[in-house]
Amino acid sequence: MSRRDPGLGYVPNDAYAEADWAAVDSPPLTDAELARTRPGVKGMLPAMAEAFGRRTAGQPQSARARRKRGAKRSE
Repeated sequence: MSRRDPGLGYVPNDAYAEADWAAVDSPPLTDAELARTRPGVKGMLPAMAEAFGRRTAGQPQSARARRKRGAKRSE
């Protein structure tokens, strides 16, 4: 679970109301459905898994490789 563990109940937020949360009717997963689950990108479509693997943000890998750990950044 994440650091902010919401548990199984409704957590107030701006995205949806408690009435929307209560309106969702999701039956528990069966043993067969649980057996078919796969972790991470193994359970995704190949195109979706490839998109997750691409670097789209942050420093380019070459810039990260040049900077040594513990080195001060020049401002």
